[in-house]
Amino acid sequence: MREIKFRVYCKFRKQMVTVGVDSNASFNHDGTISTHGVLGSNPLMQYIGLNDKSGKEIYEGDIVRHKFKRIWHTQEHTSKVVWNEFYCCYYLFDGVSNHRMRDDIQYEVIGNIYENPGLLSQSI
Repeated sequence: MREIKFRVYCKFRKQMVTVGVDSNASFNHDGTISTHGVLGSNPLMQYIGLNDKSGKEIYEGDIVRHKFKRIWHTQEHTSKVVWNEFYCCYYLFDGVSNHRMRDDIQYEVIGNIYENPGLLSQSI
Protein backbone atom coordinates (compact mmCIF):
# COMPACT_ATOMS: atom_id res chain seq x y z
CA MET A 1 0.00 0.00 0.00
CA ARG A 2 1.35 3.42 -0.84
CA GLU A 3 1.99 6.08 1.74
CA ILE A 4 -0.42 9.02 1.64
CA LYS A 5 1.38 12.36 1.84
CA PHE A 6 0.53 15.90 0.82
CA ARG A 7 2.39 19.10 0.23
CA VAL A 8 1.24 22.62 -0.49
CA TYR A 9 2.85 25.51 -2.37
CA CYS A 10 2.81 28.40 0.07
CA LYS A 11 2.46 31.56 -2.03
CA PHE A 12 3.43 33.77 0.92
CA ARG A 13 6.70 31.89 1.59
CA LYS A 14 7.17 31.05 -2.13
CA GLN A 15 8.15 27.48 -1.24
CA MET A 16 6.77 23.97 -0.93
CA VAL A 17 5.55 22.98 2.52
CA THR A 18 5.01 19.34 3.49
CA VAL A 19 1.69 18.97 5.31
CA GLY A 20 2.32 17.87 8.88
CA VAL A 21 6.11 18.21 8.67
CA ASP A 22 7.09 21.74 7.59
CA SER A 23 3.87 23.39 8.73
CA ASN A 24 1.13 23.49 11.29
CA ALA A 25 -1.13 21.60 8.91
CA SER A 26 -2.12 18.11 9.99
CA PHE A 27 -4.70 15.39 9.42
CA ASN A 28 -7.78 15.19 11.63
CA HIS A 29 -9.32 11.86 12.69
CA ASP A 30 -12.17 12.32 10.19
CA GLY A 31 -9.74 12.60 7.24
CA THR A 32 -9.96 16.36 6.83
CA ILE A 33 -6.89 18.58 6.95
CA SER A 34 -6.50 21.13 9.71
CA THR A 35 -4.48 23.90 8.14
CA HIS A 36 -4.12 26.55 10.83
CA GLY A 37 -4.04 29.14 8.03
CA VAL A 38 -1.49 27.34 5.82
CA LEU A 39 -3.68 26.19 2.94
CA GLY A 40 -6.11 29.01 2.28
CA SER A 41 -6.05 29.38 -1.51
CA ASN A 42 -2.74 27.53 -1.81
CA PRO A 43 -2.84 24.37 -3.96
CA LEU A 44 -2.69 20.99 -2.21
CA MET A 45 -0.70 18.25 -4.00
CA GLN A 46 -0.65 14.52 -3.25
CA TYR A 47 2.32 12.14 -3.35
CA ILE A 48 1.65 9.70 -6.21
CA GLY A 49 3.44 6.71 -4.71
CA LEU A 50 6.43 6.79 -7.09
CA ASN A 51 9.95 8.12 -6.68
CA ASP A 52 12.18 9.43 -9.43
CA LYS A 53 15.48 7.84 -10.42
CA SER A 54 17.34 9.63 -7.59
CA GLY A 55 14.76 8.64 -4.95
CA LYS A 56 12.91 11.97 -4.84
CA GLU A 57 9.16 11.62 -4.20
CA ILE A 58 6.89 12.57 -7.13
CA TYR A 59 3.85 14.75 -6.39
CA GLU A 60 0.97 16.14 -8.44
CA GLY A 61 2.16 19.30 -10.17
CA ASP A 62 5.75 18.10 -10.54
CA ILE A 63 7.46 18.48 -13.89
CA VAL A 64 9.31 15.31 -14.85
CA ARG A 65 11.61 14.27 -17.65
CA HIS A 66 11.20 10.75 -18.99
CA LYS A 67 11.77 8.66 -22.08
CA PHE A 68 8.70 7.49 -23.94
CA LYS A 69 9.22 4.39 -26.07
CA ARG A 70 7.42 4.05 -29.35
CA ILE A 71 7.69 1.03 -31.60
CA TRP A 72 10.26 2.60 -33.88
CA HIS A 73 12.10 5.05 -31.57
CA THR A 74 12.50 6.47 -28.06
CA GLN A 75 11.73 10.11 -27.42
CA GLU A 76 12.46 12.22 -24.35
CA HIS A 77 9.50 14.15 -22.92
CA THR A 78 9.06 16.82 -20.28
CA SER A 79 5.60 16.60 -18.73
CA LYS A 80 3.61 17.65 -15.70
CA VAL A 81 2.03 15.12 -13.34
CA VAL A 82 -1.78 15.38 -13.26
CA TRP A 83 -4.62 13.30 -11.80
CA ASN A 84 -7.02 11.83 -14.37
CA GLU A 85 -10.43 11.44 -12.72
CA PHE A 86 -11.90 9.39 -15.56
CA TYR A 87 -9.24 6.64 -15.34
CA CYS A 88 -8.46 7.18 -11.61
CA CYS A 89 -4.70 7.31 -12.10
CA TYR A 90 -1.84 9.75 -12.56
CA TYR A 91 -0.93 10.87 -16.06
CA LEU A 92 1.84 12.88 -17.63
CA PHE A 93 0.63 15.79 -19.73
CA ASP A 94 3.10 17.56 -22.01
CA GLY A 95 0.70 20.13 -23.45
CA VAL A 96 -0.30 17.91 -26.36
CA SER A 97 -0.75 14.34 -25.21
CA ASN A 98 -1.31 12.23 -22.09
CA HIS A 99 0.76 9.26 -21.00
CA ARG A 100 -0.18 7.06 -18.06
CA MET A 101 2.47 6.94 -15.35
CA ARG A 102 4.03 3.54 -14.87
CA ASP A 103 6.40 2.17 -12.27
CA ASP A 104 8.68 0.58 -14.90
CA ILE A 105 9.77 3.95 -16.35
CA GLN A 106 12.52 6.10 -14.85
CA TYR A 107 11.39 9.65 -14.19
CA GLU A 108 13.47 12.65 -13.19
CA VAL A 109 11.79 15.46 -11.24
CA ILE A 110 13.16 18.72 -12.66
CA GLY A 111 10.78 21.14 -10.94
CA ASN A 112 7.11 21.85 -10.39
CA ILE A 113 4.45 24.02 -12.01
CA TYR A 114 4.44 26.56 -9.15
CA GLU A 115 8.15 27.23 -8.62
CA ASN A 116 9.25 26.54 -12.22
CA PRO A 117 6.28 27.29 -14.54
CA GLY A 118 8.51 27.99 -17.55
CA LEU A 119 10.03 24.48 -17.64
CA LEU A 120 7.01 22.94 -19.33
CA SER A 121 6.50 25.70 -21.91
CA GLN A 122 10.18 25.51 -22.93
CA SER A 123 9.81 21.85 -23.89
CA ILE A 124 6.69 22.22 -26.06
